[in-house]
Order: sequence, then C-alpha cells, then structure tokens
Amino acid sequence: MVSEVLKIPGFWRSVLTAAVVLFAGSGLQVDAQKLSPADLAARMTGSWTINLALSPSVKAPGRSGPGGSGAGLPPGAAYTVSGLAPLAPQRGRGGGGNDAPSPSGLGDLTPEERAELNAMNQIEQLAQAITIKATADTVSIADQRGEQNCAINGKSAKVDLSGAHIDMKCRWDKDVLRQEFSSTRTRLTRTWGLDEKGHLVVKSRIETYGQSAKEATAVFDKTGIGDRGSGTGDLGSELQGGR
Repeated sequence: MVSEVLKIPGFWRSVLTAAVVLFAGSGLQVDAQKLSPADLAARMTGSWTINLALSPSVKAPGRSGPGGSGAGLPPGAAYTVSGLAPLAPQRGRGGGGNDAPSPSGLGDLTPEERAELNAMNQIEQLAQAITIKATADTVSIADQRGEQNCAINGKSAKVDLSGAHIDMKCRWDKDVLRQEFSSTRTRLTRTWGLDEKGHLVVKSRIETYGQSAKEATAVFDKTGIGDRGSGTGDLGSELQGGR
C-alpha cells in the first residue's frame, strides 16, 4: 500500500502544500491577535483612576511610608500617589581603605544636581487620576499638576523642569509604551500597558547612583474616554518633549 502511494508524486506535493497552508494560516491568526501601536494607543486613550487594591506597592497621599506626602516631596505631590520614596542621596561613609565610592549628601550636590533631583522627584510621582491622549506617534499624559507630551520615536529630547534639563524619550516596546527619563545621577524607566481585563498597568523602575534600584507597579481603572484635564503646574508648562 505504501509503495502505491509513493508512486504518485502529486500526492506528496498535495500533502506538503496543505501543511504549508495550515502553518501559514495559524501564523496569520496569531499575528492578528497582536495589537498595533495605533490600537494600543486607542485603548490607552481616556481617563484613568488608580486602583489601590490592585497596587500594593503604592500608598495614598498623607500616609506614612513610600509615597506618603511630607518632607522631601516636591510642590504638587499632595495629590499624587507613588510606590517609590522621594529621591534623597545618602551621605558617604567615613573611613579610608578600599571602600567603594558612595553617594554624596545633599550639601555636596551642585545647584544643577539639586535641580535635577527635584525634577526627577516630580516626574517619579504618579497622580491618582490621569488622562491619556495617545496615537501611534505621540502621547500626552495629564494630571492635576499639568501635562507631559512625548514623541514616540525613541529619540532623546531635552525637557526643562524646575530649572533642570532632563533627557526624555518614548518608544513602543512590543505591547507597552516605554518612557525613559535620565539625569546626571538618576534614570527612571516607566512602561504603560494593558492587562487582559483592560486595566492600565504602569511599572516604574528608578536607578540612582550608589543606591539599589527601586520598582513599583500601579494599576488604573478606566473612568472615561477622551476626556482631558487642564493642568497649570510645572509639568503642564515645562515638561514638553519631542517637539
């Protein structure tokens, strides 16, 4: 029976053709499930409010611990929540020998570094309510303090905030929007994505010279579509990137 089948060349060509069609068809089906940047941007666009029950690393303003309002927080932080404690360089350890360099104290910072520290503290904070307007090419993120604008092209742009010059860039990284902010001593990486239930998931990682990296995740519920806030604070007037 097998020998009879092998004598029919067209049979094997048909089998191979069918296998290729099935494989290609399954690949197309998987690709169809992947959202394009334009689709992701459309789903992110709208008004969002933080879900503290789903954000264990985030604390509401006025509470003690990371994210609580108090000394060290910049103006406007009274209406923010954050999973990251305000940046504050630690004083170096005394003694000689082979000790590795340690971060300097606030008194050892230059005026430019102090301004950068204050600016990064502001950027680091996440508001309880935010409004996003995004396309495949640009994103605007607004809260009570003001508005961030960023071109989604992976190119670094200088932005001015509280007297400091901060590098900012935005790009699509698979199924998330990736933001990077950097100064002389600090880098903040933040991703914006959607989970299977439609929540906005914001992951932040901050790296400061001489200190361990800190990470926090905030989850937001969608509360409106296409609404936009009108901030008037520093973020609204100064943090405009990619123009």
